[in-house]
Parts: sequence; structure tokens; C-alpha cells
Amino acid sequence: MAGHEWEDWFEREEFIGQISDIRVQNLQVERELVQKRTFTRWMNLHLEKCDPAIEVHDLFQDIQDGRILMALLEELSGCKLYHGHQLLYCSMNS
Repeated sequence: MAGHEWEDWFEREEFIGQISDIRVQNLQVERELVQKRTFTRWMNLHLEKCDPAIEVHDLFQDIQDGRILMALLEELSGCKLYHGHQLLYCSMNS
């Protein structure tokens, strides 16, 4: 192979590698979104048993202050938990 052909081959291989990297990144993002949706559905399944029922729409936004997590823990454990100062939960989760 002449020098020009080697350069073309290396450029093509580098381009293919970049495409592969992009595909892997897209698959990782897609997998994270699926996991987030699945966990949100699982939480909502348990939180609908609360009185009053609670629904999570945006997982990361809705659980920031800790109240929904406390309700979920109470539902899963069957025990009433101590609800301390809610601001503390929010600042610790930030």
C-alpha cells in the first residue's frame, strides 16, 4: 500500500471508531432513561397505596426534599417513620 492508501485506511478506521463511540454513548443514555422510567413506575406502584396517593412525575425533581422517599420507605416497611425537619432532607440531597 502506498502512503496515501494507508492514510485513507487510518482515517476510515478512526471515523468508524468515532461512530462506534457515539453508538455506545447513545445506548448508555437510552439504558439510563429506561432504568429511570422503570424505577419511577415501581415507585408509583407502591406510592399509590399511600393515603393520599402520591405520584412521581420527574424522579430526580420530585424526590429532592425527601418527603416522597420517606413515604416510600413507610409503605415498603409498614412502619411509621419520624418526619424531622424537611429542609434538612432537601439540603442533604442537593
